[in-house]
Amino acid sequence: MARKQKKLTRKQRLQQQEAVTRQRQTRGWVSPNEKAKQRQELEEDMAPLMAIVETGVGSSEENLFFLLADSADMVVGPEFNEIFAEPLVTVPTYISVAEKLGFASPDELFDLPEEEQNDKKAQIVEETTRRLLTDDLRQEILAALDGLRQRLKKEGYRAEAARAAGLQLVLGDRKSKGLWPTLGLVQAIMLRSLEAGFELVSVTMDDEAAEDDEDDDSLAALYQKLGDPELDNKLEQAIKKIPGLENYLGKQVDKIWQEGEKALFDGVLNLGLFDEAELDAGAEIFNRVMTEAADEAEAESEPAAASSVKEQTQDLFNQLDAYLVELFTPERLEQIRARLKTVVEEEDYPAQYTPYIKMMSEAMDEADAIEYERAFLFKALMGEMQTRPYDETDDEEEDGEDEN
Repeated sequence: MARKQKKLTRKQRLQQQEAVTRQRQTRGWVSPNEKAKQRQELEEDMAPLMAIVETGVGSSEENLFFLLADSADMVVGPEFNEIFAEPLVTVPTYISVAEKLGFASPDELFDLPEEEQNDKKAQIVEETTRRLLTDDLRQEILAALDGLRQRLKKEGYRAEAARAAGLQLVLGDRKSKGLWPTLGLVQAIMLRSLEAGFELVSVTMDDEAAEDDEDDDSLAALYQKLGDPELDNKLEQAIKKIPGLENYLGKQVDKIWQEGEKALFDGVLNLGLFDEAELDAGAEIFNRVMTEAADEAEAESEPAAASSVKEQTQDLFNQLDAYLVELFTPERLEQIRARLKTVVEEEDYPAQYTPYIKMMSEAMDEADAIEYERAFLFKALMGEMQTRPYDETDDEEEDGEDEN
């Protein structure tokens, strides 16, 4: 018979609801009440725009669309400075779309009469935009539009704020997903990403061998250079040609580190840095700390147990950290460096982690790596302990001991 669930108090229910709401909001979710308030505010802000729309020649819907489609100038607002589609993905996508439309090279497109050339360019940009619009990019654009609208309102530019409100209202509607690639602002972001991509390609493709690299290798080469505090002159010049690109790329590097570290800690990215004896020693420390923590939790009240979780986590980190300091003699550190170089050469891991592994390999080559990169070694140890094959004989031995 199933156990009857304990009834939650009103406070516990509210805490549960707040936790669910916070989780949804991180994914861009907005509550129905908040959505209704936002819509009302946007409709009020776009009133000056509707006055123009309703006096136009065509229908209100057509007039509104044409006014909002002509929105490329909005991209110069500081709110959009750091919004890009991945530049080194935009370039091959643009080329692929052009080839699909029958243009094997840019020269073939430029040979067309001007009107036809402009028409084909518009088709290529629209299809490239459609392919590269991710949900995350849409959310970034909507957030920037909201910031632009709020700033323009504050500064007293009602007509400009009305355009931003109109665009925000239209793009915030799920039914408008198909309209995104046709709008000037969105296309302007894509064209800027394309320009940035060509600038960066000229940096990463600096020899004949690099021209044969896959996209992931190009990204790795670029982000390796970005990880170096002394950017080479060519890359620095390329970055400064495009406003906002430097900060965007900096954020991409941060994202690469965060995703790589999480994959390492979760065991998704197993680099095989530790041998069985080292993993056994780490597991022994882990089990000892966890057993002590469980014993303490039984003896404590719920609030006290919750507060001690942080202490237990810190204790685990301290003990494993001390173990790593003792383990990594200069000789053992050299073995780790050699192993990382082998991992980089063999490329036997998910391609998305290439930039992280290459940057981490370089960081571990530094003389002070054991001092500054122990967090990397800690995460690698935790991940490898989680993912090593489970040996059932351990349980059998424990059962035998219990019987005796």
